[in-house]
Amino acid sequence: MSYQHPGYAFLAQHEPIRQEADLLAYVSFLLESAGLDGEPPVDLGQIYRHFEMPQPQRASPHGTARGFWWMAIAVSFSSKLTIPSCASDSPRGTS
Repeated sequence: MSYQHPGYAFLAQHEPIRQEADLLAYVSFLLESAGLDGEPPVDLGQIYRHFEMPQPQRASPHGTARGFWWMAIAVSFSSKLTIPSCASDSPRGTS
């Protein structure tokens, strides 16, 4: 079996999703297709493997930490800056 879009597979057998009950039917379809019973925790990897979908990659903890520190530095500097207001106290064209 090659990659099969789970949404298209669902729509081939069911009506389009229009209300909450349809969405729950889609979730049931995903679980049943992958051979899962729906009891938590749900192994999403099994759904990905069943439909031969690429599994999402987790971000590197090192990249996340670096991003956090850069954001902290940016916030620290921005709190010391004065940003001029876009609104003026006087009407346009007068001073």
